[in-house]
Amino acid sequence: MRNNSNERPSRKHDRKLLVAEESTKSWADSDSESSSSSSSSSDSEQAESSSEELEDTDSLKTELSKLRIENELLRSESSELKAEVEKLTKEMSSWTQSARAFHKLQEIQKSAHDRTGLGFSNSESSEG
Repeated sequence: MRNNSNERPSRKHDRKLLVAEESTKSWADSDSESSSSSSSSSDSEQAESSSEELEDTDSLKTELSKLRIENELLRSESSELKAEVEKLTKEMSSWTQSARAFHKLQEIQKSAHDRTGLGFSNSESSEG
């Protein structure tokens, strides 16, 4: 009992096609509904995201401003410290020169018991 190509398909087959068409239509409807709801939720998410980005930008600008001020203070402090280091370096150099001069004087000076050059010989100066 085969159907000829001229015969109409069975009602069972028609019912399957109808159910399939309805399913496809309901899927399409649900897709459009979800896309429209996701579109509106996407819009609100974008607005929130944009607002958060503005807050982040303001926060970053504030932080950048604070860092610039701190940087300027540190530069100023650095300059002051460099000037102080230079001053102390000159003072240390002066002390070093004074210490060298003092050591030279000590080397040149004779001890109280050294009578060489005063008319005594080395042997006489050690006896006396």
